[in-house]
Amino acid sequence: DASGDSGRYSIMQQFHDRLQGLIGSSDSESSISAQLDSIFTAISTLTNDAGDSVRRQGVVDSLSRFTEEVEYLSSQIQGLRADASNQAMETVKTINDLLSRIHDLNPRIVQTKVTNGNASALEEQRAQAIEELSSLIDIRTVDAGDGSVEIVTANGTTLLDKSLYQLDYQSPGVVAPETNFPQIRILSVHPGTGALSDTGTVLDGKLSSGKLKGLLDLRDKELPAVAAELGELARAFADAVNAV
Repeated sequence: DASGDSGRYSIMQQFHDRLQGLIGSSDSESSISAQLDSIFTAISTLTNDAGDSVRRQGVVDSLSRFTEEVEYLSSQIQGLRADASNQAMETVKTINDLLSRIHDLNPRIVQTKVTNGNASALEEQRAQAIEELSSLIDIRTVDAGDGSVEIVTANGTTLLDKSLYQLDYQSPGVVAPETNFPQIRILSVHPGTGALSDTGTVLDGKLSSGKLKGLLDLRDKELPAVAAELGELARAFADAVNAV
């Protein structure tokens, strides 16, 4: 649980830091608040001589810079969503590699124990893989009783039993506010041929922690909420200026 929470909030903090860098601190000359201050200053200066063409152009320029900054931030937020999606795809690949590793170690551990051998080295390798996996996705391990382990998510979705399962997610190349992301599907692996078949189970909405959960929350909730707030700020400001 702790590993999953750490994985989730660590990746979210990284994106929050990047977002803060884009928005800028309140005392930054390039921040949204600084852009608004520039507009207010230009308008205040204009009131001293409304007929001054230079001052009038200064107001227009400050308004243009503000709209350009809003458009830039909006595009950068979508870029962060795209990066979150791409990282989710890479995380899925790592999860699949770890599940395959654990699946390969299980029968070797069972066979070693059946022959009264020392399986501690193999069990340590499996434990390390499980530990790494737990930071990427919320999991529970189930002792199968013969030396092997099964892995399920916190809500009971099977990721590994006697059979191997793999996750499937392909990130779209370009992300816009209206982008519909594909679901993360669970595929079963045929033990003989290795062929993949869709189990009909999707993982989206069933995760509670882990890096993958953090990335999905950023892509679908956190970053769209910031984009919506930015849009609302721009709309409210435009309405106020137009009203004046």
